[in-house]
Parts: sequence; C-alpha cells; structure tokens
Amino acid sequence: MARTLYSKKLIPLFLLISLFSFFFSASLSAQEYMQWRMSGCPLFCEGQPYATEAHMLGSAYIADLLDYKMTWWQSDALIFGLGLTWEIKDALVPWEKAGAIGGEGFALNDVLANVIGITTHRLSILLWNRFVHGKWTLNGYNYVLKKQPTRIVHK
Repeated sequence: MARTLYSKKLIPLFLLISLFSFFFSASLSAQEYMQWRMSGCPLFCEGQPYATEAHMLGSAYIADLLDYKMTWWQSDALIFGLGLTWEIKDALVPWEKAGAIGGEGFALNDVLANVIGITTHRLSILLWNRFVHGKWTLNGYNYVLKKQPTRIVHK
C-alpha cells in the first residue's frame, strides 16, 4: 500500500513539471517560443561530446534511485516520462532566447539514449539478481534483499 500511495503522490509532480514547462514557455514574450523545432544532432554529436552519455547514465542512475520507493515499471515509466517532457521543453523553448533553461530542439536520439540507459540499468539488475541471489526478477536489489519477518515458534 505504501508503494501505491507514493506513486499516487508522484503523478501530480509529473503533471506539474509538464504543465510548468508548457506554461512557462507560453508566457515568454519572444516570437520564437512555442514553435516546434527538431535537433539535427546524431546520437553521438560532435558539438556536445558527452550529451548522449549523460542521458544514458542519468536515466539509469535516477531509475536506480527510484527503485527504493516504487516498483521497477513505475520508476522506468516515470524516468521515461520525465525525459520525454524535457525533450518537449527543449523543442518549445529555444536556448538562444531562454539561456540555460532552453534547448536546441527535440532530439529523438536523446529519448533513445534515455531508453538505452533505462534498459541497461534494468538488465544489469536482472543479471545481478540472477547470479548473486539466484532469482530472475527485475525488481531493484533492495527489494530482493528485504528481510522477511521472522516468526518465533514456541515449543
């Protein structure tokens, strides 16, 4: 029940982040705001040499952090949704006008890098649980290591 309650608290947070990025970009006064644009960078872009690696490692790391508070599919879905929301914000808010909060456009390769990071994290958890704990489970390692309550039997 605690996991369900926690995930219900995260849904408004996810919606708030989405609405903030939409309304903030709509309230800015420049004409180029709210015009969809695509990023032309390939998966490993020369202008941003570590952007793809940052997406992969960042999504894997945050998914691992969220494994402590929710089920594996909830943390993966939340991280994918946050990455997609950030890319939509990048498409609608240009960095030329907004500075650090802007982006260079929607990059499908960044979304792909997020998916690769989440998948790599989940496969590493699966293999860790199989070879260390002897279980085929996608749940985070903290879920596997939880001790079951012991029952005291009186003779």
